[in-house]
Amino acid sequence: MAYCHYIANTALHAPDQHSMFIPANDIPHLTGLRAVAALMVMLLHLSQFHAHHLEEIIPLIGQGWLGVDIFFVLSGYILAHVYK
Repeated sequence: MAYCHYIANTALHAPDQHSMFIPANDIPHLTGLRAVAALMVMLLHLSQFHAHHLEEIIPLIGQGWLGVDIFFVLSGYILAHVYK
């Protein structure tokens, strides 16, 4: 019974769609850059698995190790911003 009461009350007082998924202190642009950095690392590892053939097509893949540094620098900044 309490569960039904909870559902009825949350339906009446539900927050808007945008605020449900993005925390108040989140920086979506930097989160997107972190995803790009992680993709750089994944592509580097995929290239190493396939004998560096992807580096012939996209030379930037060879610099995928920079994605680790970029990811950790951005993560540190985001954590410092969120938990200030």
